[in-house]
Amino acid sequence: MILDLAVEALVATLLAVTIGYCFVLNRRLARLRADQNALADLITSLNQATARAEEGVFQLRSVSQSAEESLKSEIARARALSDELALITEAGSNLADRIEAGLSEARGGRTQPARPTRKVEQFPTEEASGDDDDIRQAIRAAR
Repeated sequence: MILDLAVEALVATLLAVTIGYCFVLNRRLARLRADQNALADLITSLNQATARAEEGVFQLRSVSQSAEESLKSEIARARALSDELALITEAGSNLADRIEAGLSEARGGRTQPARPTRKVEQFPTEEASGDDDDIRQAIRAAR
């Protein structure tokens, strides 16, 4: 009988420990379920953020491609204008060289101090001096 009572006391104690452990385990499982729901919410929001980021990257690529095309066309236009300006500058330089050569030839090789240049509108039409006629002839020869 004492042995039966000791065994039953042991079983009751083990049963109490098991009930206590089940209570602690139940709390942990409840916390795990709550954390699982929070994790599911986090994953959902992460998926939404990823989708927004992908959309942003797509829009950024689109904008950068249009900007690149616009920049390329502006660069091509600038190069064309630069080439045209170089040709105009070269033509002006060549014309200035031809005028200078014509003036030197018209002066007969003599050197004179440089005079301030006059605008074409300021040339007198009927009372031109000899130097002015030489300049006009040099310009006509250069053309």
